[in-house]
Amino acid sequence: MDYCSHCLTPLETGMRFCPVCGQSVQYRCPEHHLQPGTVLNGRFLLGAALGEGGFGITYAARDLRLDTVVAIKEFYPKGFVNRNSTVKVTVNTGAGEKERSFFETGKSKFMNEAQILAKLAREPGIVQVRDFFESNNTAYIVMEYLRGQTLRDVLKQRTKLSWGETYNLMRPVMDALAKVHELGLIHRDVSPDNIMLTQNGVKLLDFGAARDVFAGDERSLTVMMKPGYTPEEQYSKRGHQGPWTDVYAVCATLYRCITGKTPLDVISRHTEALKPPSALGAVIDPAVENVLMKGMEILPDNRFASMGALVQAFEACRPVRPMPAPRPVPVPQPLKKDLPPEESPRMDEMIQADPTAATVGDPMLQQMWFENDETRATPAPEQPEPLPVQDDRTVREPAIRPVPIPVPRPYTNDDLHREAMRKKYFTRAVICFVFAVIALVGFAIYCVNAFSPTMPNAGLISGIDWVSVSVPFLL
Repeated sequence: MDYCSHCLTPLETGMRFCPVCGQSVQYRCPEHHLQPGTVLNGRFLLGAALGEGGFGITYAARDLRLDTVVAIKEFYPKGFVNRNSTVKVTVNTGAGEKERSFFETGKSKFMNEAQILAKLAREPGIVQVRDFFESNNTAYIVMEYLRGQTLRDVLKQRTKLSWGETYNLMRPVMDALAKVHELGLIHRDVSPDNIMLTQNGVKLLDFGAARDVFAGDERSLTVMMKPGYTPEEQYSKRGHQGPWTDVYAVCATLYRCITGKTPLDVISRHTEALKPPSALGAVIDPAVENVLMKGMEILPDNRFASMGALVQAFEACRPVRPMPAPRPVPVPQPLKKDLPPEESPRMDEMIQADPTAATVGDPMLQQMWFENDETRATPAPEQPEPLPVQDDRTVREPAIRPVPIPVPRPYTNDDLHREAMRKKYFTRAVICFVFAVIALVGFAIYCVNAFSPTMPNAGLISGIDWVSVSVPFLL
């Protein structure tokens, strides 16, 4: 069966364009990419490449066993390997011992980080890893296939977003990075290109498997650079990197979203100051702006040390909703059980005996009453008016007595017999009534024609004819 190279949809013979994605069936593949139709691990049918980074190529693929579309990332660091897929699919690491050593170390790190990311399969902000394996002298990671738009595509359409939209969009990404940092990993490539907006939420893509693999080699510096989003420590082969490295990239992405402009490169910032978002027309609270600019400090020691500290600083800038005025708490009326009026306690005496009975100053009561005040859209129900009191005694409502429900008597054979006899007698009565009407009509005809001068027996003959016609018709 033929499949579309772009979305892996089954195609009928002779189709020139895919009915799902609308792209041409013909696809020109770069020489160093694996050709569409290549089967990996005896299970995954490759399609076209979805993207290519400094250390990997991501392909669309179809799982032939589960008949689902997945994404497969191949470990392919530029500058260290080469391949001509028209000749063979195996990755060549070069003749130098140094290149082979770096490649093998990188492949091992690539597989180890795939195992760690597989443990975060339930984290909503991280792309799910389903499998990983080695083949063609390199390594592969099988991930879920995401349909949606990257944040970069969204910013091309809308230029910039408001701070509320940006923070709500990036909050799952920050929470996901906090989980990744707890496992000892850093992303190192957070940018609008690697943030995918799907129907199921926001996903963080393209984790940096070359986090510290190529330390000590100058060619690795060009692999991980992304001007505007890369902090200073990534430009140095001996830079001390950690969670604060991703903090810079996240804040740079927030800066790009609310200003519509890519932040100034960190190297250029030594001679030119970075303009705050408010100077570029962004509507932002000054406290939030200070937190954002602190996350983009040039020196790592001046930034937030962790993603949790950055989130906590942003949350501290949220405006606090003022506590509404306390609502009066109705004081229940005392019950009077057949006490004479002079012995009944008065309300003012009860309040004097227990001053807290008619007050609402208890902090615990206020907390319980107002803790979910934002979700209460309807006011408190009004208290019903008390029943009128006669002779200073409580009116007691009469007890409601249950109404007995009659139980129908079971239907017996005697009931059936009586029903049949009723029908029989009713039928006989109807027949007798009809015959009586016929006889009466015949007698009336006889009386009318009995005194005919021409035919003395005309009345009798007419009556007999009426009866002889009516009776057979009735029968």
